[in-house]
Amino acid sequence: MGTLRLVTLETGSFTGMLNDEDRRRFEADGYLVVRDICSLDLIDALRDEFEGILNDPWHEGPQVDVDGVVYTRYTGRGDDWYWHRVKNAWKTSDSARALALNPKVLSVTEELFERKVKPFQTLNFGIGTNQLPHSDSFHFQSDPPGFMCGAWVALEDMDMDNGPLVYYPGSHKLPIPTWDEIDVEMGETLREENYGDRHAFLMARGLQYEQYCQRLIDRENLEPEYALVSKGEAVLWAPNLLHGGSPQRDSSRTRHSQVTHYFFEGCRVFTPLHTDDGHNYWNYPEWIRDPVPAYSPQLLRETITTHVPEGSKVLFYSAGVPLPDLDGRHISHFPANEDGKFVPPPRDEASVDLLEQARSEGFDFVVFPKEHLTFLEYGLPPLQRYLEDRYTAILRDGAVCAIYALT
Repeated sequence: MGTLRLVTLETGSFTGMLNDEDRRRFEADGYLVVRDICSLDLIDALRDEFEGILNDPWHEGPQVDVDGVVYTRYTGRGDDWYWHRVKNAWKTSDSARALALNPKVLSVTEELFERKVKPFQTLNFGIGTNQLPHSDSFHFQSDPPGFMCGAWVALEDMDMDNGPLVYYPGSHKLPIPTWDEIDVEMGETLREENYGDRHAFLMARGLQYEQYCQRLIDRENLEPEYALVSKGEAVLWAPNLLHGGSPQRDSSRTRHSQVTHYFFEGCRVFTPLHTDDGHNYWNYPEWIRDPVPAYSPQLLRETITTHVPEGSKVLFYSAGVPLPDLDGRHISHFPANEDGKFVPPPRDEASVDLLEQARSEGFDFVVFPKEHLTFLEYGLPPLQRYLEDRYTAILRDGAVCAIYALT
């Protein structure tokens, strides 16, 4: 078991706190431990809040999504159902959001990556995950690569009995494999047509990737270290660092923690786990912010007018979403028939031809509201790829819309 590297930040001072040795250690090991990140009152309040949430049997079944907050559970304490994980609690929990936006953690990540940080996801746990070693690079990848950071905050003291975080120093320097390379290494090529549906295919892919990671650990003789940290300390890691959840020896214990994932400005992002034949489905994260954005026609209108200058001609993918009034900007349905009414777009390259036809008629921007971003990503991949490769995304905000400049 290795020795933790600790960085102590002075209260109220959030810049210039990392020295050359801190940077060298992060570069060499792929992780850094930061202590004294906030008041323990916030940590205690967050732990107590989730102790109540995780033990409340308010819904039947293993998973439920409530307005974008996803609750997942399995039997973790004898025969009792126990909520195991809450994803994106920042949307409803003031304490979870405050921790995700902790200024000390944000400052350290910005110093390490030398770009403005953009938090996009929280995960809250009440017990150990027993998650097999993996790299976040296969779940959250940036373009250019290397601009993602995870921060795991202990909401109580950690020891070897309550399932601490485990990681493999130096593993972040290993090359990120392609699916072809994983197939060769594992001796099997997974094809979606061999599974009942895409979900089953992705589950099989995830399992194959975890098996690949274990083989990688064995082949490279990687040694684990464990985050035996105290309440209120944070472990920050590089995007390609192999990490997971160690077994929880004492099932009567809790292991309250919060993970926040961060991207950085100037990057677009995708999920390599979903990549097909070299095609990346570009994501539209919901960025964590305070206050939480309340999606509405007014917010959509204000966002578009903030990013699109007056006098512009705007295409709007409506599909049931009313055209917003943009004050001094011409807006039209996309695609539209001869009467100017919305029509469903073709899912192949013909959608690109429709876009170029509209562009030849003088349209400067195309907007996809929140309701249709998933469809743009997975239902119209030729169009999304064309927009990403040829034009400029001036906004990718999963909470409101995506805006592309057609110049």
